[in-house]
Amino acid sequence: MSKAWDKANMKSMAVNMKREDAEAFRALAEANGTTVGAMLRMFVQDTLHNAEREDSRTGGPGVLHVVSYRNTDRLKHETAFYNPNHKSPDGVLNEILDGYFAFVEKVRKRS
Repeated sequence: MSKAWDKANMKSMAVNMKREDAEAFRALAEANGTTVGAMLRMFVQDTLHNAEREDSRTGGPGVLHVVSYRNTDRLKHETAFYNPNHKSPDGVLNEILDGYFAFVEKVRKRS
């Protein structure tokens, strides 16, 4: 690709964040055999794809952040302090949701 094509068709994006978070993310990328740029690019593409899919299904914009920031903070706290099995935040959330849905299904069967 030429510089002229890049200038006409490409756009850089940047984000400022705490140094320790940036370094941890870079280490995560390296541990997964990829780069920070590739991981960010994949996140942006997946987010756009999911938003487009939601638009076509509901006629409205997709949800870009599924869990509220308040609940994200609570989930991080739960994972940090009450997590004897050392699960990831996603693992903890899935465990909570599994319990919730099992309870709901049980209640609905009684109705």
